[in-house]
Amino acid sequence: MKGLVTVVSTTLFVLCSWLVTAGVHGTQVPDTLRKILQTQYPSAEMVRWKVLEVDKYEVDFVWGEHEYIAYYRKDGSWIGTNRHVDESELPEIVQVLITKVAPQSIGHFCIESATVTDGAQYLVYYKEAGKSYKLIVNAEKYTYEVKPQ
Repeated sequence: MKGLVTVVSTTLFVLCSWLVTAGVHGTQVPDTLRKILQTQYPSAEMVRWKVLEVDKYEVDFVWGEHEYIAYYRKDGSWIGTNRHVDESELPEIVQVLITKVAPQSIGHFCIESATVTDGAQYLVYYKEAGKSYKLIVNAEKYTYEVKPQ
């Protein structure tokens, strides 16, 4: 019985380790994507690629003092980039909107996002009166919307 427990424990450990480290190795990522990442984010560190779909890749990396997630198509076209930001780093207009739109809100989780289709945006996830919401602020068009989650 003790031997069976050891075998099962070892198997689970190996399986969990594989799941945690599963991803795309640098040699499996098209050279085009690696070169584009180096051009857009010189000196990016701790780079980890993932295949999301047949032609869509996600890359997690550290650039400067921040952690980023960028998305690319296999042909090298950039889809977008996100990073978590502290509420104090938000532009003043976003901070004012949080106060205006959700004065009683708690638990703000903020993301700075840039995409090909939407440009620069800020996503603020929050709770108010027991319900979850997402405030989306387009920093370039000075528009916003609130969506329930």
